[in-house]
Amino acid sequence: MHKSIRKRLTIAFMGLAVGPLLLVWAIFAWQSFRILQHQALDHQQEIAKRVSSQVTAFFEEIENELRVVGQVQGLLTRDRNKQKSTLLGLLSYHSVFDELILLDAKGREQIHLARSRVTPRLGRRSNADEFIIPRTKGEAYYSPVRFDETTGEPSMTISIPLFDARTGLVDGALVSEVRMKKIWNLIADLRMDRDQSVYIVDAQDRIVAHRNPSVVLRGATFDVPDQGGIHSGLSGTSAVLASEMVRLGQRELNIVSEQSLP
Repeated sequence: MHKSIRKRLTIAFMGLAVGPLLLVWAIFAWQSFRILQHQALDHQQEIAKRVSSQVTAFFEEIENELRVVGQVQGLLTRDRNKQKSTLLGLLSYHSVFDELILLDAKGREQIHLARSRVTPRLGRRSNADEFIIPRTKGEAYYSPVRFDETTGEPSMTISIPLFDARTGLVDGALVSEVRMKKIWNLIADLRMDRDQSVYIVDAQDRIVAHRNPSVVLRGATFDVPDQGGIHSGLSGTSAVLASEMVRLGQRELNIVSEQSLP
């Protein structure tokens, strides 16, 4: 009986001694996990911001190229042959442009150049957003992302207003069809661990760029969480995930960076 009581007291005292140690260890382990989680999230956020800056710079360069041709070189003031020669030079110098279209003040096509097909017949775009937005708001227009039916490569229509130098009013628009292959290459060139991934998601939750092109080509989608943290990643497994939004005129693209959890 006395031995039993002694044994119970010994176990109780050991519990009193070990219990706090286990509690401290559990708290320390949890804090360490939270610190590591925050560090991983900060790292993914840094990657997403860096890529978003590169994507923004890519589209800013396109706009600048169009504005240089449209405004600095005075595209509207040139005769038709010189206008065509100027746009042909832009089309041949920058592989990112697949088509260039010059519209007059009523949305009628004056010049339509295409890289990959026979020069199309001139049409009218007076009711198209790529004319209406620059014409009425005096700002650049970005279309939703489209996918080529043959190659699966994504592209966008980007147009800018052309202003009359004398009146300051919009007197036409310069429309371009822009290939997004360069963004694919940008992501493919990123140095990442095997458990890391960066991809771009449009407003329809479609993956429009990924270091593995097959992800885009098979029509993969992803619902971007409202805030960073541990979420279900693109593959369906848990991952530390961060995102950064890029605004392009009327459109939004989400740059997502994730690291799978072991």
